[in-house]
Amino acid sequence: MAGAVIGTIRNRPVTSFLLITFGVSYVLGIPFNIAASSVLDPRSLAGTYVPRVVTVIGPAVAALLVTFAGGGAPGVARLVRSLRLHLGDVRWSLAVAVVALAISTFLIGSEQAR
Repeated sequence: MAGAVIGTIRNRPVTSFLLITFGVSYVLGIPFNIAASSVLDPRSLAGTYVPRVVTVIGPAVAALLVTFAGGGAPGVARLVRSLRLHLGDVRWSLAVAVVALAISTFLIGSEQAR
């Protein structure tokens, strides 16, 4: 049974990725969102973000499962290693943040001048 599922994922990775993503995000995420929202205060930081955790991690879970089906544990290890930040990435991220802050400051300042 497990071999057939892995074979299907390996043969149809994009379809599998989408099905797993939506399955985790909606089939598991919506009930978790409802349950967590009923327990936590929606005005608190935890009440805002915790209910959405399962919904948001659907694509990550799907990526790991499809990668495992296609490349096994070494494939997952390569995927995880590729996620580490490089110095160039940090520089670009910082540059984008500075530009966004400058644009926001300009827009807020121009709104207050009216």
